Amino acid sequence: MAARALLYHRRADSGLVGTVYRQDPKKGAVFVDRVTVPIVDYASDELGRIPALDNAESGRYLVQLALPNGEVKTESFDIIKGTDTKLIVDIPHEGPHEWSSLQALTGEFTAAGAGLEPEAFHRRVDADYVGRDYATLRQDPEHGFQLRLINLATAAASLLASDTLPRLAALIHRGAAVGEAEAGLGGGFEIEQPAKEDNDYALFEFVHAGSLGDGAGKGSFHFGPGSGIERAYLLEKSARGASLICLPAPWTKEGEETEIQLLLNKRTLGGEPDYTLTIGDPMINTALGYINNGALHEAARLVDFQTAKNLLFHKISSPLPATMGGYLLVLGLDRSAYKSRSDDWKNWIDNLYHWFEWLPDGAILRSALYFVLGDKDRNAAYNAVMTAYDRGLPYFTFGLNLMLEGMRRFANEGETAAKERLETLEVIARVTDPSQTFLTVEVSRQWRAG
Repeated sequence: MAARALLYHRRADSGLVGTVYRQDPKKGAVFVDRVTVPIVDYASDELGRIPALDNAESGRYLVQLALPNGEVKTESFDIIKGTDTKLIVDIPHEGPHEWSSLQALTGEFTAAGAGLEPEAFHRRVDADYVGRDYATLRQDPEHGFQLRLINLATAAASLLASDTLPRLAALIHRGAAVGEAEAGLGGGFEIEQPAKEDNDYALFEFVHAGSLGDGAGKGSFHFGPGSGIERAYLLEKSARGASLICLPAPWTKEGEETEIQLLLNKRTLGGEPDYTLTIGDPMINTALGYINNGALHEAARLVDFQTAKNLLFHKISSPLPATMGGYLLVLGLDRSAYKSRSDDWKNWIDNLYHWFEWLPDGAILRSALYFVLGDKDRNAAYNAVMTAYDRGLPYFTFGLNLMLEGMRRFANEGETAAKERLETLEVIARVTDPSQTFLTVEVSRQWRAG
């Protein structure tokens, strides 16, 4: 069995999760098992074996696959005992272009929240700019919009380089205009060209070195204990203000970089850019789609206990995917499952925390073992959440939520330092976009001070 979608020769052994039913003439649909099926490109005829159906009796069956955009794809098929049954479920492509296939699969084609702000926040794109290419729009971001890449390797004076959270909260609190926010963050440099574009959408592809559309190349990475890396961020500027996006780079698989895609909708209401980040890995992309749509249990089924452990285990070559695996383990298990199955991967969480000092999420996960899953080491959890704060902005939005939860827990226990830091986190959390998987913070709400 396989799900087939437009993936440009990508594939994933764990692609979609679903449920199989046997059609009984008297009882109707009878539950058989939950399944995880591979997802392959339309050009591929590869299939994956579904162990749950190996000994299924002959009859008519139904599979329902949960798509990461919230829809369900249903297909009927017959099993004849003693013969191989092959089933390919074609997933319809609903995006405007073939090159937006990953975003189409996760349903990322609507303006998010454009009508939810008070009218005072709205500035419409000048009619002369509607339908223009990004190269034109970026030259006048007050009427269009612009993306900038901030890499701490070349922006040492940025407030993101040290004491990040209190300095960022202060910038937000004083209502900085776009220019002040950009200067404080280090400025960075303009992204000049998308990888693909039409009148409505621009698709950008990023790696740690920069934008593939601007000539950057993919790298190879191997992280040992104590190894460091300079973080990269995106700054989006428009008349409405500016947002800082935590770029999850380098996103690696076995040490080799996978591109990070940003799809920008240029026609959103009021000139407010609508964008989404996806990863060029079908399994990760599907899991992120489930998470974005609130389907955490589906994400935890797709990246199941063993798969999440494998992601964690390969932290040396892939620390950011390992972090995602850690989050799914922490958020997807109940306390009883944790207590019975934590012995090995808890140590891997410890390593993620101690080995990668540039990774706030590793420290957040270590702390969450205590206040989410009931780990006994309270002091270690307290030290970890304090360390996470000192390391700066988490990569993942739910990482910030967990840091808030942990800091609030210790503040309520009377820890003075936690109370002070909680106030800072709450300032940042109030301007965080909850619809984005990767942390996105609105650092300015006005083009000019006024």
